[in-house]
Amino acid sequence: MSGPVEAAEEAAHKARETVKFLSCGTPIDAWFYAPPEGAPAPAILMAHGMTCVKDQYLDDYAQRFNAAGYAVLVIDYRFLGASGGEPRGLVIPANQHDDLRASLQWLTDHPAVDAARIGLWGFSYSGGHVIQMAALDPRVKTVVSLAPATDVLAQFGILAGKDGLADLLAAVTAEQMPRILGAP
Repeated sequence: MSGPVEAAEEAAHKARETVKFLSCGTPIDAWFYAPPEGAPAPAILMAHGMTCVKDQYLDDYAQRFNAAGYAVLVIDYRFLGASGGEPRGLVIPANQHDDLRASLQWLTDHPAVDAARIGLWGFSYSGGHVIQMAALDPRVKTVVSLAPATDVLAQFGILAGKDGLADLLAAVTAEQMPRILGAP
């Protein structure tokens, strides 16, 4: 048996539309949950952590927000998930900030969205991103930051110790620099 909440969530899932737009020339793949009919609605832009993708349970949250009357945009950062970009799996914070700005612009331009009421929702690595975006972008009116990564080096240092952190940074640099420069 399903009640009103379950019925609203089912309607939200059916209303989910896959959309694409560009961030610095690279296609971003996103899910858009249109708000209920009527006046433009407040919107929530959702993004996942480090190398996670929107398929990892963000639909569950987006459905509930949408059922509560919000327009919701859930994105995969470029190089991850269904978004474009090569090499795959590349994580560069500045690029992800650009992707959030492009997503904010897409929401701002959408006729079903009240551009004066846009919030960001981020988890882990994106939890840190949304705090920074809210501080710098006046389009952002509210933030939900879950388990934010706000000082990644300090967190790795705690986990790995001083020597372990140095080894980790050397390994990441050795792997990432060639990829950033175009190597496979």
